[in-house]
Amino acid sequence: MSSLRHNNSGTLPICHFAPPGISRFSAWRAVLDLFERKGLAEQRYGWHAFGSKRHRNRNVREESSGKEILRALEMEEVTDPTSTSTSTSTEPGGNTTDLVVERFRGSNPMRIGLQGPYPRIPWQSLRVWSPVVALSVEESCRLIDELAQTKLCILGIVVDRDYFGSQQAFRKDRLSGRVEDFSITPLHSTNPGRQDRINDGPAMVAADMWMGQAFWTYAPCTKAEVLAQHWLEVRDTEHYLYIKAYPEPFTRPDGEQGEVQRQLWQLLFHSDSHWPPGEGQPINPTPTEGQ
Repeated sequence: MSSLRHNNSGTLPICHFAPPGISRFSAWRAVLDLFERKGLAEQRYGWHAFGSKRHRNRNVREESSGKEILRALEMEEVTDPTSTSTSTSTEPGGNTTDLVVERFRGSNPMRIGLQGPYPRIPWQSLRVWSPVVALSVEESCRLIDELAQTKLCILGIVVDRDYFGSQQAFRKDRLSGRVEDFSITPLHSTNPGRQDRINDGPAMVAADMWMGQAFWTYAPCTKAEVLAQHWLEVRDTEHYLYIKAYPEPFTRPDGEQGEVQRQLWQLLFHSDSHWPPGEGQPINPTPTEGQ
């Protein structure tokens, strides 16, 4: 069966954190370390630190080297330890932890985003979205593994970049990649690779998953139930439970991969998935808040 993945698609590492979230300094340090190990560190980056107290970066895009950004974020933590406190505004310039770092090659930017928490989305998210550089599964897993070494980690996943993007669609004409033709009306997505919200917490499934201590406070499953299942790999550590549910990131919403994803939704979130989108589901044109 064909894949939704483009050639050398690369992966998208995603990690969610409980309030107040990790610091901007810690997030950028982990990402910069990955780039330096891979030999991909750029000389200059464009970046914003929303709500920054620094005179040179009050929500205005600045160009700096990776290490200069790291020093600036570290200095802000020393001089203003409240700079990473929980957000009270969804607007840039409010008391947010938001950090955006970009680099450009051609017309496509690589975007590193640390966002939230917000009043209506009470968790913080880090994503490294790179259409320029194809991050390998091993590199992305190493990054999430490092980020998960904190009691603030809720849920970390590593997904195929193109597949994940296609799975957030609510309409057929928004799907990317090659998929068998089907008819669909606008509705809430129950795609296997969707991002959702369950019990006011982030809900996503992937071949590689890190479930932190905070995960068990809202997930309808129990840790014992997850450990009772057969997985390709399991690591139960002080800070997180890691499971490998499939040999590589999912690239299909159907077939064997679709069935594994459906089993994950049912086990972890007592939810379900369907493909094609909306099959057997009531029409609901309003997506779940937080998607």
